Amino acid sequence: MARGKQYPEEFKRDAVELVLSSPERPVADIARSLGVHKATLGGWVERELGRRRKAAGNDGGDAAVSREVEH
Repeated sequence: MARGKQYPEEFKRDAVELVLSSPERPVADIARSLGVHKATLGGWVERELGRRRKAAGNDGGDAAVSREVEH
């Protein structure tokens, strides 16, 4: 299976922070503006939210770091 485009880690971090800091904007809109597929951006956000929950010792959906991500 061929791998898709590789994005620099800094780009991914910045994109995730944009999503998390812009709850009024749909993920699909942000993805489109960045030139990234919405499922790709959604995956990055889900991984970051999981990392934050794990770091906080919270396996459940913490409202402070939860955000529904459309795939």
